[in-house]
Amino acid sequence: MTHDSDVCIKRGSLRKNPLAQLLARPPVPQPKGAEGETVPDFPTADRHLLAADEAIGKRQYERAVLELDCALQLDPSRADAFARRGDVWRALGHTDEAIADYTASLNLDPECESVYLARGRVLLFAGRPREAASDFSRILERNPNAAAFLGRGQANCLLGDRPAAKTDFTRVIEIAPETAEAYLQRGIVLLAEREYASAVADLTTASRLNPFLWLALARRAEAYTGLGQHDCAVADLTSALRLDPKNTDILVDLAEAMLRLGRSDAAFLNFNEAVALNPRSAVLLFRRAAAYFACGRFGEAETDLTEALVREPGNLELLCLRGKVRLANGSLDLSLLDYEEAARLDPNLASVHYGRGQVYLTGGYPDEAAVCYTQAIECAPDAVEGYYERGRCFLRAHRFEEAQADATRAIELDPSNPDPRRLRTEVALRTEQLDEAAIDVAELARLTPNHPQVHYLRGKLEYRRERFDAALEELTLAVTMCPTYADALGARGGVFRALERHSEALADLAAAAQHNARYAAEYLVQRGIVSGGRGEYDLALADLVVALQINPGKSSALRARERVLSQRDSSPPVPRENPSHRRTDPADDTMSGTGLVPLLRVVSPRKTARPAASATVPAAATQSAVPTTRTPVTPTPAAPTNRSVNPRPPVVLTVARDPEPENEFEFETKTELTRVTEPRVTSDKVEPKASTSPESDLETVSDDDLVLDLDVESSDDDDSPAVSARAKTRSVPQKSPPFELVKPVDPPKTEKTRPIPPKSPPPAPSKYSEPPRPTPQPWPNTYEPDEYRQKGIMEKYGKIVLLPTGLIVVVGLILASVLGDPKKVNSATSVDDGFKVSHKLTADEYWKEFAKENRAAGLKFNELFVEVTGKIKQVNSDPSKNTIILETSANTLGIECQFASKDALEGVAVGDQVVVVGMGTTRPKPNTDVVLLKCRFRR
Repeated sequence: MTHDSDVCIKRGSLRKNPLAQLLARPPVPQPKGAEGETVPDFPTADRHLLAADEAIGKRQYERAVLELDCALQLDPSRADAFARRGDVWRALGHTDEAIADYTASLNLDPECESVYLARGRVLLFAGRPREAASDFSRILERNPNAAAFLGRGQANCLLGDRPAAKTDFTRVIEIAPETAEAYLQRGIVLLAEREYASAVADLTTASRLNPFLWLALARRAEAYTGLGQHDCAVADLTSALRLDPKNTDILVDLAEAMLRLGRSDAAFLNFNEAVALNPRSAVLLFRRAAAYFACGRFGEAETDLTEALVREPGNLELLCLRGKVRLANGSLDLSLLDYEEAARLDPNLASVHYGRGQVYLTGGYPDEAAVCYTQAIECAPDAVEGYYERGRCFLRAHRFEEAQADATRAIELDPSNPDPRRLRTEVALRTEQLDEAAIDVAELARLTPNHPQVHYLRGKLEYRRERFDAALEELTLAVTMCPTYADALGARGGVFRALERHSEALADLAAAAQHNARYAAEYLVQRGIVSGGRGEYDLALADLVVALQINPGKSSALRARERVLSQRDSSPPVPRENPSHRRTDPADDTMSGTGLVPLLRVVSPRKTARPAASATVPAAATQSAVPTTRTPVTPTPAAPTNRSVNPRPPVVLTVARDPEPENEFEFETKTELTRVTEPRVTSDKVEPKASTSPESDLETVSDDDLVLDLDVESSDDDDSPAVSARAKTRSVPQKSPPFELVKPVDPPKTEKTRPIPPKSPPPAPSKYSEPPRPTPQPWPNTYEPDEYRQKGIMEKYGKIVLLPTGLIVVVGLILASVLGDPKKVNSATSVDDGFKVSHKLTADEYWKEFAKENRAAGLKFNELFVEVTGKIKQVNSDPSKNTIILETSANTLGIECQFASKDALEGVAVGDQVVVVGMGTTRPKPNTDVVLLKCRFRR
């Protein structure tokens, strides 16, 4: 017998009375058998069940529901009918109706395990894992089987009970070892527990058992990422994408893996493809914005987040990320608006208050930031981050007791967190609690033994104890571990300055200023000190004036300026030479591009030219430097000096002429191409105003602490988002300027002398020439001869005067060496009268400089006089060479000191402790003695 039904069912007709619909149809004639016999008729409910099974086989689920409704109206006691209708509802996605039908079936037949299993799976899908676990457990009490263990394991995963879930999945593997889903689920649990190697093994087995299981490949890629094997992760995600080419999650995961490998172009192609597949997804825009943010493309990240907020207005996660992006981009006002909107939507969310506090702290308002972090602590009283961040604000505001209290509270909440302990160490160093700081540093060394900040803090501690050699060793370790660690570089520069090793201090501060603009003023101070030590007082004063414009209250700059002025006033004037005959040096070649540059001659102190310079200088120096009053004088040639290691990088400088100049001088281009010299800086007075800028808290607590007490907070911000230098100079309600602009003072009026124009024809114009100017008329009563004006008396008669003078000096030295006492000659030309010592080291320290880096040490000490203290290991005196060898830590090698005569070695013996001053040289081969030339004993 067959049952024919041509009922066309729509979604709205499912709730009508199906029995009335069937009775309204005309009766169907009963089929006859082959010999005319009538086929036995089935009960009416069974006929509807058969029709429902036929509809389910054809996936006509709505028709199946209609047939099952008719069967249940005819026989409501059919548990199998309820179970079948529950299966149909599950296929249609109606979970509530499916759960109701399964429950009705179990009420009629409470021993049916298959219905418990089906209801448990629907409950899992509906997000009700606890009820699902109960159904699976009831099955396992009667009949332990793999399906029930697998379902209960999934329920335990959703409940967060990973150990129980792992146990259930292991039981499934023991019962049915070929179940790929069990290996997949256990691999996911191991991945959540960060057991990446075990997760890779399980997920590999799942992929082998079911090669089409793309989820196993995707999760294995995540495990490879945890192991740092990003290339394997990319390979797995590429294979998973072949199995499911339109899966946006795989595309985004693949893009993020490519970013980790540095393949940003291919990564953003995948991001764009995922967004094109689902342009309405705010999640995809959020993930692409996070990738833009990680790559420093803040504008594109902000655009994506704004578009995502159009799709999901009021999404707190999107608002907070956009606030973070705007903060990093320097838009502090807009960032604060985002965080304020998030706080209005959910005032009890601690992360929102953290963001507001970060904006205020970046803008230089530590007190306002502390209020925000206090609100965050109220929302999450047991969170370490709130106390730590508020302690940073108190440290920035110089409220040391409160900072120490917050750091201590954070340590109590999480003793294994190194950040609060670093903060408390900083506070202890600021308040001279050296014993407490030593205890915290020792604990930090135990928690994070390989962190460069441990050595940095230990170096600061040793500096406070005035153990400079130990401080230098610790800070060198920090710089070796992290060459871009600006705080360690700046601190080591301060130690070098305390040791009077100013060239090395300048090199370290130059590197620190490149990585952090807060060290710009300290770098300029150190460069002024080095220039003043070389006798280049004009350059020194220029650097110190700019440093004071950056930070008017900088005590080290004020002290250095006073010293330079005193030294300049007490030094005899340097005779000036005609610059037209001076050769150019490599710096001039670099600046001009051709090796020759036009001579810039001061014409008038009233007319000025605006120099448009493109120079590589620290950002802070360019933001705060303002012109100061200078008296125009003739450029002074710099005396030839020995350059120290790490010279300043070449700067490309161009001078732009302006029809309405605003600066102090006007530069006239002469036809001679010669070396550019800097004008003498005579303005040494700066009238600073008390600093109220956000950078004012970067200064030292004590005037003698130098850069070691600069409040540069890289040590606090290891886990915080990177904030660009632009972000530290913008927005939030603006404060008063960090200094008062000093208006240029008109130079004193002096009697003008207009020179007589040269008789030679004017030169041809060049690329350095200015537009032609009217030829000035000669003033009357000017009687200066042309040849004196062009060359000068010294240039004309210098050779005649200098030649006999030089001969007299040479003859005098020869007579003194032949007739006089050699010891007196030595003392007459000793370090106190003859030359300056650039470095004072022990023999072992001098040896270690070459042993550590031979080439760098050669450049550092070459042609510079060095004072070396050590014990004599060997004395050699023969007609060709008079030397002594000083002991070092090397067994067979030492410091070879060469003397001019045998008499210089009288009275010395092996084992004597001596002080030798000599000129350093480069060492051609590593395994040879380090040589000092022109040596003399310091008596």
